[in-house]
Amino acid sequence: MSEKIFVRVALPLPFYEEFLYSVPKNLEDKAQIGKRVLAPFRKSGYSGIITEIFSSNEEFLEYFVKDIEDIPDNFQIFTQKEINIAKKLSDYYIAPLGLTLNSFIPAGLKWKKEVGKWKKFEYEVKIYEVINENIKGLTKKQKELLQFIKNLQFPTEEEILEAGFSKNTLNSLVKKGILKEKPLEFEYKAKKDNINSIQILDKENLNLQNKLYLFSGKSAKDRLLEYIKIFNQFLKHNKSIMIVFPNIKSINFFYEQISKYFPNVYPYFEGISQKKLIETIQKLQKEIGILITTFSGMLIPVKNLGLIVVEEEYANSYKTLKTPKMDVRRIAYEIHKEKNIPVIYSGFIPSLESYFLYQKKQMLPINENFLKITQKAKIKIYPYDKEKIFSSLLKNIITENTLILANKKAYASFLYCPRCDEEIVCENCDIPLKIYKKQNLFLKCEICKEKFEYTKLCPKCETPLHEVGTGIEKIEEILKSQFGEDYVSRLEEKAQTKVKITTTITNLEFLPQEFTTIINIFPDFSLFTPDYKGRENFFKNIVIPYSKAIKNYYLITNQIDDLALKAFLSNKIESFYIQELKNRKISKLPPYTKLILLTFEKKNLNLEFLQNLFEIWINANNIKNFDYKGVLKGYIQKKKNKNIAQVLLIDFKEKELLKNLYEKAQKMGIKMSIDINPVSIY
Repeated sequence: MSEKIFVRVALPLPFYEEFLYSVPKNLEDKAQIGKRVLAPFRKSGYSGIITEIFSSNEEFLEYFVKDIEDIPDNFQIFTQKEINIAKKLSDYYIAPLGLTLNSFIPAGLKWKKEVGKWKKFEYEVKIYEVINENIKGLTKKQKELLQFIKNLQFPTEEEILEAGFSKNTLNSLVKKGILKEKPLEFEYKAKKDNINSIQILDKENLNLQNKLYLFSGKSAKDRLLEYIKIFNQFLKHNKSIMIVFPNIKSINFFYEQISKYFPNVYPYFEGISQKKLIETIQKLQKEIGILITTFSGMLIPVKNLGLIVVEEEYANSYKTLKTPKMDVRRIAYEIHKEKNIPVIYSGFIPSLESYFLYQKKQMLPINENFLKITQKAKIKIYPYDKEKIFSSLLKNIITENTLILANKKAYASFLYCPRCDEEIVCENCDIPLKIYKKQNLFLKCEICKEKFEYTKLCPKCETPLHEVGTGIEKIEEILKSQFGEDYVSRLEEKAQTKVKITTTITNLEFLPQEFTTIINIFPDFSLFTPDYKGRENFFKNIVIPYSKAIKNYYLITNQIDDLALKAFLSNKIESFYIQELKNRKISKLPPYTKLILLTFEKKNLNLEFLQNLFEIWINANNIKNFDYKGVLKGYIQKKKNKNIAQVLLIDFKEKELLKNLYEKAQKMGIKMSIDINPVSIY
């Protein structure tokens, strides 16, 4: 009997095993590790990734194992090296390999079989363009949406809906021929300068070895110039580069700048058309180039990859929200280990974790004075007094070209009843509803996105409710009422106004504008959240905006005696890192301790039942001498009508036992997620 080809396939399912399939004769020549296959599974089917190929003449295998249905691509999505990296990530984050690999596959290649047919996932980010303004008879809401789109110039559908406009209003303007709907596309038409004529590119003395590097203390503008020098040297030596950003706006700007100097520059993120993403994957496997991406492109098998740069590496958004909850910095580290290439962790200031690795001599500074901030703007502190801020302070300190950081989104944070001592919460998610205002006030849940009618009286006791917190919408309203509609506009809007306003520019260092004056209103809020990174977040919120201030930087805060503020004002930022690490060590928090947050979700989840399940798991596996907190109600106790409970494990090392608990919970219909060193402990 002739040997038959078999493959192990990682499917995008919550199982820790890979699945065995046989390969039909007509597909044997196409079978290759890292390729996508269409595999039947129970009554449906999924596209998965081949992780192993072997041959066998064992009859029982041929009898019991199903055939794959197709190998639809002529290219590998991953090579063996990327599979190895994904396996290490899966092991570290205690996540199924199929879900890990699926995180790095573009949506257009995630096919599923339903009712006997393979369904391709069509996903495109739509943007809207004004093509005809001369139409009469528009409603007030339609006129407002039209003006909104003109101000933003090509906003996405998500941005429009997030601003409070309805899908019906949007569609009505498209039908009237006022708006044109089109997919978000990048135009590869950037002007290329003569690279050899640019003097700043001479950086032959740079010799980055297979190590981890720290690049901080310089503004984004200065780091960009250094990257041009560094990238030039790598490309001269036939090496490709990957640079990772925490947001799309930074990618847009960096792409525009870097493609002036180099050919073969590719942006990659979910939002570009799926066709373009798949073309980019194929091109980068064949030619040397520069990949500018979010985490989703980090496992593209880039040809001869020589360097990874993780920009704004302190960003909390680098921890993915979906399972597996991976950290971009860890992904870069695993690529560094597997491919023997240097990694630069970069930002105006370092993350606490990077400073910790620098202290341990596991990370090397790439530049001098990396723990010093170049001082240019004058810094002045004002106490936070809401009445004075809006009655007189802002009027006296605003100059031409001012940016105001409101630090809070919406109109106000929540509605509070002083008699019941409770907030008005979402009936689906049990979290305080934020207050928004377009034409009228309304309430909105930040999790399920459902909107509710604004109310002035407590629904339980009819006591007048208090609005708590001042968000960007209220500040904008106050400024416009005092100084006129043309005085202030949102940062993302193209309108030319004296004052721009936004919630934050942390994680937006590559925003191209600088401002004569920056006014930072109440960055203190991060200190009052149940988050062990609260003080580090406060430090970032006061320091990073300073890099965009030209003459004046005003901090409106009540944290005058806080160490973070003192370290910033004295330009001795290292003192903050030293003290914060001491506090973390005493409290047994990362980076000294590994935390594992287990979150359980189910409709009508019984806390007592879950406690019993957890104790049975401990006793059945004879687990002793380990530290944990829980089973407790989650900080958010309900999400989308599902109850939430959590357990926090401290330095727990038995990964196989956690897999066992995961599978046990799944069989009982309980969704369990595992978060290694979470951004927040909720």
